[in-house]
Amino acid sequence: MRVSVLTILVFLVTPCLAGPTTAPATVQGMLLKGAIRFDVPSGWKEVQRAEEDQLVGYALPDGLGLVMIYVAPTDGPVNQTFETKRRMAKIISEGTSNGLKNQGHEVLLAPTLEKDDIYFMRLRCTYKLKGSTVPTEQLAVYRPVGLSLASVTVTATTEATEQIDAAFKLGEKVLDSVRPGKPIRPTGFPRARIWMTAPVEWIETKSDTPAGTIVTYRDPRDAQTVLRVGVRPMTKDAKTDTGVRQKLIDALLAERDKQLDTDGHTTRTDLAPKPDARYLLQTTTDSAGTPGPRRIETRVLITGDTLVAVTSVTTPDRADPVTKVADDLASTLKPIERK
Repeated sequence: MRVSVLTILVFLVTPCLAGPTTAPATVQGMLLKGAIRFDVPSGWKEVQRAEEDQLVGYALPDGLGLVMIYVAPTDGPVNQTFETKRRMAKIISEGTSNGLKNQGHEVLLAPTLEKDDIYFMRLRCTYKLKGSTVPTEQLAVYRPVGLSLASVTVTATTEATEQIDAAFKLGEKVLDSVRPGKPIRPTGFPRARIWMTAPVEWIETKSDTPAGTIVTYRDPRDAQTVLRVGVRPMTKDAKTDTGVRQKLIDALLAERDKQLDTDGHTTRTDLAPKPDARYLLQTTTDSAGTPGPRRIETRVLITGDTLVAVTSVTTPDRADPVTKVADDLASTLKPIERK
């Protein structure tokens, strides 16, 4: 198996100095557009994702360090002979050591192949960041997943061995969870003339229509969180006349408000608008209705000949992650071209 440049670059991450780490509830992550799934603790924040969607990086809580998850598709089953492991370890070790030295770091232990009866390969590395007196410990573990080789690399800068051990164990647990998944494909709404890609594993209820709510997505892990997508066809005048366009936007928002009233979110307070170049309009509202406090955000944008509103409703404590899910959904919108 050929060792890619990304495999070596994974070893060259430089973490921050540390505090304790814990093992909270997990959330699902994915690579290769959903073809690979895995579970990570909910407190981990995604800080990097490669354009090819083969690599994703997470910051550990309290600045302990970084975790990089990488998947390398292969042409066939991974050759698991010792000679294959030795050759891969040599290439990774030399590339990583040279990269660290070129960055001015001090290599104390180049990536070294350790005996492991569980994983395909286990590499341990120790170095000091330039200007730091605290050693950085790094562990990379590998295992085949279908016709791919998955790896998890944990990098931690701390002198507390119990924190390092805990972080390494979490990394192993993430690798254990890596599994094949169903690739995500866009859903078409012919009457609304748009495509979009649903959030992973959210429950979809479609109602394709040229005007109105065309789809609702519900988070299967949180019944209080919902996304709704409403549309209005763009008339010829609306494309050039901002007044006509505003009437269409008002119609979308009126339909949203009617649904919110039906759901019991009748006491609403509009917050200061958040300008965002991606959208014609973005609104944020807090609700104190009978279902309990809710954060409601709507983003309005034009996709082809369709005016689209994506609205998220969730509890205030989940506002940030749900906002990201809604923004990601909006970013997948594409027009269905007329033939």
